[in-house]
Order: sequence, then structure tokens, then C-alpha cells
Amino acid sequence: MSPEGTIDGYVVYTWRGQRCLRNKRRPPEGPLPRGLVAQQERIASVAVFYQALREAGLYPYWQEAARDMVPHGYNLLTRANLPAFGEDGTIRDFTKLRPTPDLMPLPDGLTLEAETEGTWRLTWDADGWIPGTADDDLLRLLAMRNADSFTLNAVDAGGAMRSDGEARFSLPGEIRDNAHLFVIFCSRTGAARCTSGRYYNLNTLKTWPNIKAARSRGI
Repeated sequence: MSPEGTIDGYVVYTWRGQRCLRNKRRPPEGPLPRGLVAQQERIASVAVFYQALREAGLYPYWQEAARDMVPHGYNLLTRANLPAFGEDGTIRDFTKLRPTPDLMPLPDGLTLEAETEGTWRLTWDADGWIPGTADDDLLRLLAMRNADSFTLNAVDAGGAMRSDGEARFSLPGEIRDNAHLFVIFCSRTGAARCTSGRYYNLNTLKTWPNIKAARSRGI
């Protein structure tokens, strides 16, 4: 980003070869409106979530999503995740949280079910080829504890790939209370590409009669 100056209250800068304008920040006059305060809380929380994504190695996917675009990866990440946060800055709706951009398709028929106490089985359709995918796309599982703890904890998926059609896993003791799970597939060759994260609420699955499977969009 290369700053060039100001014009009538706007900052002029160059980003990826294009000239852009943004409002020049001015100090607020009087108390901030409630809506603005709430938005600031959301933005601050997304900034913390961004750090968690960096630590989990997921930010390069947002950078890839922003390739050849005027907005950069952080802007895309912020825009995608703001709707998930409430006025107090906590996660209001985990189904709206986007740890990764949608750069390639998820497998069809994703199904998660509890087998025994603490053990889970994830299955998907491995037959047939979906454009933009590869057999060796790697399964990644990420768990989160609650609405105000944004850390993404990696869960061992046993090296499962798209072509395997299933994976069994358990949450180790230090994260056994993590109720929120995201299922992601990532490319192993070429550009940094990934699927969007399919969300599952593990507590809801464990309380279903007969431990029924969660299908389609997750719960």
C-alpha cells in the first residue's frame, strides 16, 4: 500500500496498481452511537479471531482468496466473519463463522456421528470426481471451546484424505470440552486452496436419541 496524500478529507493511496480513496479518520464528537460501539466490538473480536487463524495456519487461504483483488485477505476475512459476532464481541452464531474462504467444494454427503464416548466417525462420498478437487485433499478438523474463546484447536484426523471417505477421531483431554467443530479439506499441491468450514455442534449430536447422524449443513 503506497500513500499519496489527501484530498478533501480523503486519503489517496495505491493498492495493487489501482488508486483508491478512504475516509480520513476524524476524532469523534460526543458519545458514540450504540450501533457504532457494537460494530467496534465486533471488529475488535474479528481482529482477535484473525490472530487465531494465523496461529492455525489458515490465513494464507484468505490471502489466496484475495489474489488479484483490490481488498486484501484481512478485509475479506473481516467482511465474512462480522455477522457471526454479537454486540458484546462474543460469537453469536457459530454457523456464520468462516475460518476459511470457499475456494473449492466440500465432499458430498458429509455425515458426523458419535460412536462411543469421546469417539467420532466422519464419513463422506468418495466416489466420483468433483471439479476443482483432488483425491489427496487433506482433512483438517478444528475445535473451539465457547463463544468468547476464539482459539482454534487442531484435532488429529489421522491423515485422512478426500479419497478415504471416512475418518475416526477423538478430542484429547485438554480440549475434550470443545463443543464446536469445523470440518475443512485443504489442497496439498499447487496454490493454497481449501473448502469452507462445515460446522457441527458436538454437544447437540451427543444428546440426540440413538446418537443420530448430522447430515448436510451440520447442526
